[in-house]
Amino acid sequence: MRVLHFTTSNVWRGHEQMIIDIYESFRDNGFVENQLIVCSTDSEIYKVATERNLRVQTFDFKSEYDLRFAKKFKKIVTEDGSDVIMIHNSKAHTISVLSAIFFGLKIPMVLCRTLIKNIGTNFFRKYKYNFKGIKKIICISDSVVDILKPSIKNHDSMTVIGSVVDTDRFVNSKKKGIPSQRI
Repeated sequence: MRVLHFTTSNVWRGHEQMIIDIYESFRDNGFVENQLIVCSTDSEIYKVATERNLRVQTFDFKSEYDLRFAKKFKKIVTEDGSDVIMIHNSKAHTISVLSAIFFGLKIPMVLCRTLIKNIGTNFFRKYKYNFKGIKKIICISDSVVDILKPSIKNHDSMTVIGSVVDTDRFVNSKKKGIPSQRI
């Protein structure tokens, strides 16, 4: 299996760390044949991915409604031979759906959702969450599932995979910051 991870985020937060962790776990456990991270040029995830020698391809785009980039995205996915697209944020979600609608992208998509926020009544937002190409919505918690339920037609498409931290990373690390004081 070939997995393409897609994010438009330029910052480094927990979800970007999660993308790296998923990539490395899939690789280290032999779950997938090949992976590619598609991310914004000069984004923080690009810097981390290249430092760790992960496959990464960058892009520039004007907005999540950039149809030229949606066309280019389909080409990236096709040339990579991806079997699944893991969508990691809202703008990437929009671009993926537009690429499917306007340019025939037919690769199954898995949406990763960490945000506990209602998607609202906006027609396109509701459409993209119920888009037939989205085969699974991975939610970080039951709270995310609960907030999405009113807007998602197929509740079976949602599954919870909680976030985890590899505590071994911190065993021998030097403590930083202000020591706590007991009262």
